[in-house]
Amino acid sequence: MKLLHTSDWHLGKKLYKVELRQEHALFFDWLLQTIVDYEVEVLLVSGDVFDTAYPSQESLEAYYRFLAQLIKVSCKVIVTGGNHDSPYTLNAPSELLQHLDITVLGGLEQDRTTQLVPVYNAHHDLELVVAAVPFLRDQDLILEGPEDTQEERAQQVVDGILGHYRYLAGECASKYPGVPAIAMGHLFAKGVTTSDTEKNIQVGNLGAIDALDLPDYFRYYALGHIHKPQWVGGLDFVRYCGAPVPLSFSEAHYAREVLLIDTSRQLEYQGRYTYVPASIPVPEFRKLIRLHGNLDAIAEQLKEISASALPALVDLEIHESGSASLLQQKVFAFIKDHQRPEYLVANRKIISEDASISEQVALEHTIDSIAPEQVFELLLQQQVPSQQESLRALFLELNQIVQAELKEQEKIRFRENTSN
Repeated sequence: MKLLHTSDWHLGKKLYKVELRQEHALFFDWLLQTIVDYEVEVLLVSGDVFDTAYPSQESLEAYYRFLAQLIKVSCKVIVTGGNHDSPYTLNAPSELLQHLDITVLGGLEQDRTTQLVPVYNAHHDLELVVAAVPFLRDQDLILEGPEDTQEERAQQVVDGILGHYRYLAGECASKYPGVPAIAMGHLFAKGVTTSDTEKNIQVGNLGAIDALDLPDYFRYYALGHIHKPQWVGGLDFVRYCGAPVPLSFSEAHYAREVLLIDTSRQLEYQGRYTYVPASIPVPEFRKLIRLHGNLDAIAEQLKEISASALPALVDLEIHESGSASLLQQKVFAFIKDHQRPEYLVANRKIISEDASISEQVALEHTIDSIAPEQVFELLLQQQVPSQQESLRALFLELNQIVQAELKEQEKIRFRENTSN
């Protein structure tokens, strides 16, 4: 039996103001053809299907359109939720999808054994069991005893995650004795390489797992959460397949892949059988390019850009002298004059030795590239010092109210989209 491991699609993701909808569409076309070419029987999606808990109508349509195409090629699908996904959003159509041989586990259910998914071959024989573990939030874990420090809390989270996998390994051995098993997961492991889009991935899940502590019952761990493809702990059967499209300019140099598991090919590791996957490179649908220098140097660099399937996205760091207002106008005119079909300027940062501190901040950031808190702190510096603390407290209170209202509006939009 052949299985394909992918994760971290992040449908709905934007790079600055540029939507990645086109590259996701090209990826789905490629993925469907890959499934056909390699005669894949099971597709594993290890979390972060969407970039937000309340995805847009376009993102939902892209997801369900792809699932519908998989039905035509008789490929079983197992989808687990990630930390970016809403369990409710993923689980909403799960009963219907189950009849189409698509299993979705958006979050942890009360009966943890529902995560054990039996997989049958073309002859209707039980071939494999998949422990389809979604992202485990702190409230999902059984934490024992009080904790006094953040380190103790982190250790309890680690113990809870490992305990969850050990429980499933025991249940799997009991319910399906002698049947090979693999596990899915959306978690953070020690020693992995991350990008700037993953700086906060441990929020709500403080512990970092040591791959050597995972139960050796499972022959392969299909992991998601980290966007760079990599082994974990030197074990080639514990793998992050990575994100299929770059989600930030810091990820532009990553190779892209999906991982093919063939259950007829087993390797022995310390007295146990494991499945070592084969890498299938994902094509580069769009280049992400960072350029820096003065405007003359950047103009020459722009001439060298060639497009992939889609126009390249360019991030500019411009070093020029002059006042902030004049530089803004000069750069705006430069970008307008240097528009080409081969690329699109997604972001620009201007660095000037002549600008004051406040002018430099304005030059380096567009208003949508910095958080509301950062904008407020810049304005706060212009106020009387004795008033700053009271103003900051008032802002934080108002900001919490605004963020709560925005989340409620997102929920309303999601309900309206799903009811149409």
